[in-house]
Amino acid sequence: VITGSNSGIGNEILKIFLANGVKQVFACVRDKKKFLQEINNYKKKFQDTKIELIEFDLKDEKSIINASKEVLSISNNIDILVNNAAEIENSYFLM
Repeated sequence: VITGSNSGIGNEILKIFLANGVKQVFACVRDKKKFLQEINNYKKKFQDTKIELIEFDLKDEKSIINASKEVLSISNNIDILVNNAAEIENSYFLM
């Protein structure tokens, strides 16, 4: 399971997992529609890997619960969790 897999570090980790032949990966993104084309390209290139696109918005508790349920309905085993999603509430921490 890779959260925040639509860009940045999360997307690079997704590419590394795919290039190294993982059997199944859950790509968790905030907006499935925005990432659908890229995921479809990955599915064509890495046909031996089952790629699941999961909508996951860290700001929305229902989204977190639904994403968890969706992952567990597909697989009852998670070997690796890359918790890349993050949210900064207060810009004070950036100073």
